[in-house]
Order: sequence, then structure tokens, then C-alpha cells
Amino acid sequence: MSFSRDVKDEICKNLPSGDCCVRAMLYGLLLCSHSFGEEGIALTTDNEAVATTAKTFVKQLFGDGFCVYVIERSSSSGRTVFALHIVDREEVRGLLAAFGHQPGEVSVRIKEQNFVCEHCVRAFLAGCFLSCGRVTDPQKEYHLELVTSRTNLTKDLMPQFVKVGLVPKYARRQGSHVLYFKDSGEIEELLTLFGAPMSAVQLMNVKIYKEIRNQVNRITNCETANIDKTVSAAAGQVEDIQYLLDQHAEDRLSDELRAVAMLRLQNPDMSLAELLATGGLSISRSGLNHRLAKIRSIAKALREERADKPID
Repeated sequence: MSFSRDVKDEICKNLPSGDCCVRAMLYGLLLCSHSFGEEGIALTTDNEAVATTAKTFVKQLFGDGFCVYVIERSSSSGRTVFALHIVDREEVRGLLAAFGHQPGEVSVRIKEQNFVCEHCVRAFLAGCFLSCGRVTDPQKEYHLELVTSRTNLTKDLMPQFVKVGLVPKYARRQGSHVLYFKDSGEIEELLTLFGAPMSAVQLMNVKIYKEIRNQVNRITNCETANIDKTVSAAAGQVEDIQYLLDQHAEDRLSDELRAVAMLRLQNPDMSLAELLATGGLSISRSGLNHRLAKIRSIAKALREERADKPID
């Protein structure tokens, strides 16, 4: 089961109860379908619940005598597709007229007289999503879109989303018009608006998980970088101290520096804080760091002296 299918199944379980909102949702389902005109009305979907909902709404609003056919067939990709058809010419004309449309319309536009109460636009948009929308699994990315082949219908859809406080982005894709959302918060709002609150919660949980995982990764990367830095610094300090010992130059170190040098040699992997705790030195971390830097400076000076000394 895909996330998009789960969302549509949830919407079809939380259908509006008022007749005006049922009518508005059916209007969205049919208006955004594959065919909506005098030649017939055809809704094609791979979700049986969507096809069943559309058929139930037609029967509920226009009577059991309405000739609505739902055909199940396998597509070339092996998916099962459900095609809802209304082909009787008089019934098609009657249904178009009921929604304020005329036979032979050149351009399909949204008829806002189909929105009666304050919730009708929300029901209409839910119907549009059931008909021509999809939402990506949030584990992969945040993306919800509606795809239509009708230019003016797409233009009319945009202000309907604005009415509910959301502004979709627009794109053309292979000759189709796409309205889409990529903000996770907006998609959560839409899923709740459409009647899929549990799917919205699921998306929210995925987002929280991703944020926590990213935060843990950032902390881990930071700690790893700090450990690498500490190890690298400690290795350099040990190398300098060992060089002074190999050159029998420990007399260049004061008693304080010699104590720090021996402590570092005995504990080559420890951080400065760990050295202070282990060695019981009565100095601060910055003081310890200063002494180690002084040892490095003495080792560097000795290397330069040895480099400049002529070979016998």
C-alpha cells in the first residue's frame, strides 16, 4: 500500500455528511476526472474506494436509476484500474446542468454556485484531490500535487486553495498542468482539510523523526570532528615531546613543562580535560594548553637549530 492510497482511503472513510458538501465533493471528483463534457463523464482511478465513493454520491444525489458503470481492468503496467462511466446522453446533460455547466462548453471552468456553506470549498478540493491528486510518501520527500489537462480549470483551482489559506506552486509537466505543495506544514494542513487527519499525524511523526535524526547526526559529526581534532593535537604533542627526549634536550624544559610532558606521554589519547583530571595539576585548561604550546615551540626551535647546523 502506498501513502497516497492510504490517504485517499482515509478520506473516503471520513466523507462529509451535509448534502451541499457531498455535492461539492462529487463536483470536484467529476470536474477533475478524465472526461467531463457532453460526450460523457469518465473517472479513472487505481483506488476502488474513490470510484465507489463517486458512484455512491451520484446515486445519492441523482437517484438509483442513474446509469453509472464502474469497470475494473488491468492496465499495461499490471495495476488494477477502476473506470467510472456515465454515458447516457440525457443523464450526462442533466448532471452537467445540475452543476451549472452547458453541453458543448469549449473551456471547463469552476462554477462557484456549487459552494453553499463555508465547508463546501474544502469538500470540493478533497474531491479534486481524490480525482487527480497524489501525495508522496513523506519518508522520501514532502510533495502533494494535483494534475489536470485543462488550462482554465487549473487557473480556477488556484484561488480555491487561497480561500482555505494555502497557495500552491504551478508547473507544466509533459503537457499537463500541475499545482503542487512541498512544504510539510502545508501538506499536513491539506491532509487534515481533506479529511485525512491520521495521515497528517503520520506525516508529522515522520517529520519529527527526521528532525531528531538530523540533529543527532549533526551532534555526532560535531563530536567526531572534535575527537579528530583532539587526537590530532595530542599526536602532535607526543611527537614533539618524544623528539625532545630523543635529542636529549629535556633540560630545555622547566620542571612545570617537564611534568606536563611526562603526563602527556603517559596518556597520549586523553583530552586536556581528562589530563587535568588524571594528573591532578593545579592549573586551568587554558594553562595546560599554554604549557603544551610552549613545549611545541621549544621542539620547533630545536628542529630549526638542528636543520641549520652544518654536517661534519
